[in-house]
Amino acid sequence: MIKLWRTIIFWPILLLYFVFPWQFFTFFIKDKATFYQNGISFFNRVLLILTGIKVKIKGRENLKLIDPEKPLIIAANHSSFIDSTVLVAKLPFPFRFTVYHVGFKLPFIRSIYNRAGYIGVGLKGLKTAKDAFSLYIALKKKEKILMYSEVGKEADGFWFNPRIVELSRSQNIPILPIAIKGTAKILPMRKFFLGGEGISLSIGKPALFSSPQELKAEVLRLF
Repeated sequence: MIKLWRTIIFWPILLLYFVFPWQFFTFFIKDKATFYQNGISFFNRVLLILTGIKVKIKGRENLKLIDPEKPLIIAANHSSFIDSTVLVAKLPFPFRFTVYHVGFKLPFIRSIYNRAGYIGVGLKGLKTAKDAFSLYIALKKKEKILMYSEVGKEADGFWFNPRIVELSRSQNIPILPIAIKGTAKILPMRKFFLGGEGISLSIGKPALFSSPQELKAEVLRLF
């Protein structure tokens, strides 16, 4: 019954976000990307409440170490579509997503990505010079950027794009490591029905990491 209820509630509300006429509310707003990000946060908080999905947060005190006036790279493992719902609903600041560049080739999806200021990346680095420049400019504007892990053949199932650490060290921008646990049981990749499990969100301390392997080890430790 919980699985059916969550499924019936989740997808229509998510669809509402995509078809919502945001452009009518952003005509006189200068920072449209932040407006969309706040809108995303609102919709996803509603999703968690109505579906009854509970998120247990560990390391909340580490959020106090983040300087709101400085840029930040957020690095989180990624195993479910609902990972994004959890992050935008629970992190207390707006941030921009890095998303797989193929989505920008789809007209409807591209429109949404552009409005929210999303940045396209490839599997082994930023896909184009334009994407790299967009990310560089975003960080220079002291924005916060989310970069997910990628699914891999390793025993633990994921790896981090080396570009995350390269950007962090070259620009002296800290990385906030985050471990998300339980979302794959609620909504596995390429599945439609939501399960009835809970979610754990573990937040580490923002830091500079020497390699993708060190970053991955910290995320695994947070599990």
